[in-house]
Amino acid sequence: MSTETSILFIWLVLIQEGAAIRPAVTFTPDYKKIFTTEQITMTCDGGSTIGEGMDYIWYRDSKQVYNGQSYTIQRARTSHSGSYQCQTRPGEISDPARLDVSNGYVILQTPLYVYEGDDIYMRCHHYPRYYGRQTRFYKDNNVIRDWSDNGDYYIRNVTKTTSGTYGCRKEVHHHGLYYQHRDDIFVSVQEPFSLPKITLINNSKIEGKPLTLSCDVTISPYIKPTELQFAFYKDEQTVQGFSSSDKYEVQSAQLEDSGNYMCEAKTSTNNSTRRSHGVYIDIQELFTTPTINVMPNPVSKADNMTLTCQTSLPPPPRHNTQLRIAFYREGGIVQGFGVSDTYEVYNVQLEDSGKYSCEVETTDGRVRKRSAERIIQIEELFPIPRTKVTITPIFEKNIMTLTCQTSLPSPRHNTQLRIAFYREGGIVQGFGVSDTYEVYNVQLEDSGKYSCEVETTDGRVRKRSAEQIIQIEGFFSQPKMIMTNSVVVEGDPMTLTCDTTLGPTIKPTEVQFAFYRDGQKVQGFTSSNKYEARSAQIEDSGNYTCEIKNVIDTVVRRSHGYYIRIEELFSIPTISVTPNSVSMGDNMTLTCQTRLHPSRQNIQLWFTFYREGGIVQGFGVSDNYKIYSVQMEDCGKFSCQVSTSEGRAMKRSAEQVIQLDGNIRYTRQNIIRLTLSTCVLIAAALFAFHHIKWMKSMEPATVQDPKAMSTHVPTAEAVHTNLHLEPMTDNCVNYVNITDNTMQM
Repeated sequence: MSTETSILFIWLVLIQEGAAIRPAVTFTPDYKKIFTTEQITMTCDGGSTIGEGMDYIWYRDSKQVYNGQSYTIQRARTSHSGSYQCQTRPGEISDPARLDVSNGYVILQTPLYVYEGDDIYMRCHHYPRYYGRQTRFYKDNNVIRDWSDNGDYYIRNVTKTTSGTYGCRKEVHHHGLYYQHRDDIFVSVQEPFSLPKITLINNSKIEGKPLTLSCDVTISPYIKPTELQFAFYKDEQTVQGFSSSDKYEVQSAQLEDSGNYMCEAKTSTNNSTRRSHGVYIDIQELFTTPTINVMPNPVSKADNMTLTCQTSLPPPPRHNTQLRIAFYREGGIVQGFGVSDTYEVYNVQLEDSGKYSCEVETTDGRVRKRSAERIIQIEELFPIPRTKVTITPIFEKNIMTLTCQTSLPSPRHNTQLRIAFYREGGIVQGFGVSDTYEVYNVQLEDSGKYSCEVETTDGRVRKRSAEQIIQIEGFFSQPKMIMTNSVVVEGDPMTLTCDTTLGPTIKPTEVQFAFYRDGQKVQGFTSSNKYEARSAQIEDSGNYTCEIKNVIDTVVRRSHGYYIRIEELFSIPTISVTPNSVSMGDNMTLTCQTRLHPSRQNIQLWFTFYREGGIVQGFGVSDNYKIYSVQMEDCGKFSCQVSTSEGRAMKRSAEQVIQLDGNIRYTRQNIIRLTLSTCVLIAAALFAFHHIKWMKSMEPATVQDPKAMSTHVPTAEAVHTNLHLEPMTDNCVNYVNITDNTMQM
């Protein structure tokens, strides 16, 4: 492979990888010396960028001599001798390449660049149109090949020891005779690559995660990358023998992989071998919550941006954990899970701005952590301009001033900008340094869509603002609804204002205002621009608009809708009973439940309780109504009412029917009552029996049938025997009634 082809190959490889390379000068033919009248072509290979329209500049001894990628000298003169450099624009400048043009009889021609492992072709060249014959070659004044007809000298696989001063002596025919002429030149054999440097590619030293080391070298642009081989060592022990790969990978790093790592690079011919300095790799534990970093910071348009997801693993150790990392923008994934902790964006644009984050997980997904979002703003030369009108609204016959607003970052404050203004897409003020546009004595027809445009003086950057609709007002501006308080709660005073700006020639007494709710007029036209509700109610909620007109009705304008929602001071109450099932003799508690608005928790509420529509407990601060030892007459339809102390809001619950349980509960109290009732009944029967007997002894003796007496006076035993329980029903409650065949209790 020729030198030029090798350079082109490396150039294309580096460009595909997005690298920036320094240009290099090559000669065709590849000789550092030529004679006058001979031709040579110098080529500028490589550069920092690739693209159409790249400029190449050539310098000789730091003075510009030519523009173009290739510089050809058709007939060389001694004045063409010098150090040549080429530069891409924009880009870097090459190292100098020395060209010597001789008008002597003999020159020794050698390649422009010589590296270890190359094959050198030396040519003992005589002046054109002359004849030459025997040639002798020297190195450091020592003969290395004696006289011969061959004017070329070839050295294979050169090393550093090949460097030295080479010369040749040749017989050249001129002026009728052969004369011996000699020329010398120093040949320097350079190393084909720099001292290797071992680096950790994915910045990962975490147990269980892949570990990748890279052996980085800087290769001469004339050395093919495939000609190098690499080996890796840990603690002086070989872990990966020589191969074409400059990477050493451990799929799942363990603690024992910690150590001092070095790498070694050599050419395929083994003529050049160089070893890096050691780098200690310490395998750490599982990871903490990751953080995301950006380089460079800040990031400007067209930069190459690199995001790094950083995490660390504190103790205790977890030997089998492997981590994977992903990157997100605005919540969407931009780089899926992988071993690399970096995400690169080349030639960033404004649309690459956003909230970035990264996520780290183990391969089994059992541990996953996401970093906090980081806002990355790609900076522009200047932001999109904004058209601003100094005073709004603008009335007829006033002065209208538009300003085109933009800003430059601190490093670019000296950049000169030019500004133009447009109306309805047509230019009204051409490009200039002024950022304002003024219209005196504006008319209604000056209304329209205005915009401005900002550009650099060379026109390479140009941005236009969004259009702004400017309406020239005749008498008064479009009205706008304004409410004094942002939250209106039931019972609050509410004030709406129909806000407008009157023209300079309009008096407040010349306009009137009206208000509407859901399209229905709630206040007719008056001179007041306010609508008030002293105690707002739920039914006052709705979409409000206002209307303004002049007194002669020639101009009428209505505002946009403004929806107002009146929030409840407290909810409609509900009534609850405790216990859930009430039996005769129980203690029953009724509770009136409601909820106050969150912003009105300190409001004092009053409660009233009703039974069958009648008040059973008047207004008070207690939300409970208690009945001790409930009787059958306590059943019925109960409700409660809640109100504020001043009565601005009042709400009543739905009625709740409360029935007593049909079975008497034989509580201690009920048993005592039943026992006392039985004793009273027996005592009454005994009293009646003795009273009748006494009355009989007082009357004249008459014979009466004793059986008849038994039918009128029951004995205690008979009373007790004839008692029985008879179920009865009521329209309010199921209950049990105590009855007797002879008397009903």
